[in-house]
Amino acid sequence: MSASGAYDVVVIGAGAGGMTAAAVAAAEGLSVLLIEKTEFVGGTTSWSGGMVWIPVNAKMKQAGLPDSPSDAADYLASTVLKSKTLTCGTHFLSAVLRRSSISRRIPRFSFSP
Repeated sequence: MSASGAYDVVVIGAGAGGMTAAAVAAAEGLSVLLIEKTEFVGGTTSWSGGMVWIPVNAKMKQAGLPDSPSDAADYLASTVLKSKTLTCGTHFLSAVLRRSSISRRIPRFSFSP
């Protein structure tokens, strides 16, 4: 479809949020236009190392990495106090993994509160 066509969803910015929004919309069968003002994708995520932390997820379990809701809560309590990451992140990542072919190796990091 040309850039002058009609789209169901127009996403501004090819960062982690924009790319995810565009991928989910496309997976739901919507026509998507993703607009990025630079020649690069990744947004601020690319500056931060390109990683997003979502505790207690299937990829960590598959890699044999220890993780639990209480470990994540302890870590967050010692750093940012409260976060929706504990309640929303796991559901979000599961939905993305069901609709994509993400196969990136999970690096082994440890954290300590």
